[in-house]
Amino acid sequence: MLWLPLSPPLLHTQVYHNVKSNPAIAAKTQLQQLCISDKEGAITMYGSPGDSMSTLFSAESDRKKSGYTNWQVECTTLDKFSAKHDIKPAEIGIIKLDTEVRGTHAALAGVSR
Repeated sequence: MLWLPLSPPLLHTQVYHNVKSNPAIAAKTQLQQLCISDKEGAITMYGSPGDSMSTLFSAESDRKKSGYTNWQVECTTLDKFSAKHDIKPAEIGIIKLDTEVRGTHAALAGVSR
């Protein structure tokens, strides 16, 4: 199974339609609109709709750009995500994290097993 946690709403929608158009991939793919972090709860993401470069860290100058916005996204830890979906550590072949430099430590801090 391929799990895809995606936080930007428009990106999530675009990936959903791409996956749905390929039945062989769709059968083994689960999309989740969430963020992996070191704790659970809602966070604010910043960026332009549909941009895959959304961020937790927004400069004042970026906020003045046309189309720049923010949205709330739910976070969970890797431990809680894997427990909720009954993913056993021995079954995991690879975890690919697309994080900002500062986000890598937060994502990995949520792993205990």
